[in-house]
Amino acid sequence: MTKFVFGQTKIVFVMLIVMFPVSANAQLLWKITGNGLSKPSYLFGTMHYAPAHFIDSIQGLRAVMAEVEQVYGETVSSDTTVNYCTPDESVIEMPGDSVLADLYTEEEQARINHFYYRLSGFDEAESDFMWYYEEFTPGALKSDLITIKHIIMHNVKFVFDSIPSVGFDINFELDAIKNHKAVGALDDPELHRSVISDEFNMGKYSLKEQAKGLLIVIDHYAEANYELYSLMLNYRSQNLALFNDIKNIKKRNEEYRKHKERSCQGRNITWAKKMPAIMEEGSTLFVVGGAHLGNPKEKRGLLQLLCKAGYTLEPVGKTDKWN
Repeated sequence: MTKFVFGQTKIVFVMLIVMFPVSANAQLLWKITGNGLSKPSYLFGTMHYAPAHFIDSIQGLRAVMAEVEQVYGETVSSDTTVNYCTPDESVIEMPGDSVLADLYTEEEQARINHFYYRLSGFDEAESDFMWYYEEFTPGALKSDLITIKHIIMHNVKFVFDSIPSVGFDINFELDAIKNHKAVGALDDPELHRSVISDEFNMGKYSLKEQAKGLLIVIDHYAEANYELYSLMLNYRSQNLALFNDIKNIKKRNEEYRKHKERSCQGRNITWAKKMPAIMEEGSTLFVVGGAHLGNPKEKRGLLQLLCKAGYTLEPVGKTDKWN
């Protein structure tokens, strides 16, 4: 399988974004105190594609990394029992002797070929991308398009000035290991793997549904590109409320609500139950995707759940608190 490469995961693929002024107040890093804790712990919301140098843009983050005794992320990347970046080959490869072209009409195949020709800059007359990707499901091709060509190449480099060699979250784990600190995971490995498959739009969707989804992305590529660029720009502003309000603009439907419950809110509830025991072991830096933190409007963000459990949440670098 050499034609296709997966990037790091856990990016929301298509969202409608409105541009807002940049906030001067950092809201991505939160101090957790109270409720019997002998030492403070911290909660940091990431964007998984940000480069390592963005750590230095967060007020107080380096000091927190030095202060804490352990680091917990969504996963532990050094756990080789589960490949967190790549779903099972059964949802990547076309079944049996079938090929990608079997799912599309000649007109649709021509649209896909023309789109990839424009994206790649290859000679259109000599470029048959339907053949090049024939082994892969539409969901796998859609993931490759969004994560590698779409997000990293066209957005991360522009917004953050560089393309990271590893996922942003992994830097915190590597730093902890370098400094002989414990690392741990909030997610069960198999649950995390299944959530990844869901976000790649594979496994739970039929090939026909995946085929339709790929065409939707191709036909609305310019819009999606602007939306994802805006999402990253808003994250760089370090305004948590704005970053999470983005999701309230997206059209709601039953499928979206089910996905959010499984991939975000449901995991938040599980994590919030695990975190007290972890914090009692020692001062901890929790590193999770920014969408998991939530904002004052939500009831099942980690910030809200921890406050409800009796903790005080204070944004590092600000004076107001949630309690």
